[in-house]
Amino acid sequence: MQEYVVQRSSRKCFLSDQAFRPGERYISAILQKGSDLVRRDFSEERWPGPSEDTIGWWKCRMPIKKSSGRRLAPSVVLLDTLNALLETPGKESLAYLLAILLIRRRILLERDPVGVMDGEWANLSLHTSNDSRKYVVPVLQLDERVKGELHQQLLELLYTED
Repeated sequence: MQEYVVQRSSRKCFLSDQAFRPGERYISAILQKGSDLVRRDFSEERWPGPSEDTIGWWKCRMPIKKSSGRRLAPSVVLLDTLNALLETPGKESLAYLLAILLIRRRILLERDPVGVMDGEWANLSLHTSNDSRKYVVPVLQLDERVKGELHQQLLELLYTED
């Protein structure tokens, strides 16, 4: 069995050169041009029907880009934000929650396990896997009400609309 390579959709009508709109139906055809196979995409209105050199054709629909709503900032921005929060007095709780988020996303890794020292929680000793940046984040005990408020602050700080 022979394998053929056919190019992807041009995303525009071969005859009118008009780009297909999201959700628009169109027809793709494979044509034999000498020893090559060529793909042509046609709007439904401009489809002339199969010619003698057409091997096959099918109906398609241009994908509709779905908005994912909110998108998390890039890792570099998240790490810079953590650094800034750690250096800002009164932002330790927000820094702690951001550090937990970064650990869950495997952006930050724990160096030493968390332990209890003299009846108080120790710090998180964290590092990134791709560079030598190190972070020391105090472990805090937060009640549910405070967690909810901080979570909302993190959403506003770290996410962007699509």
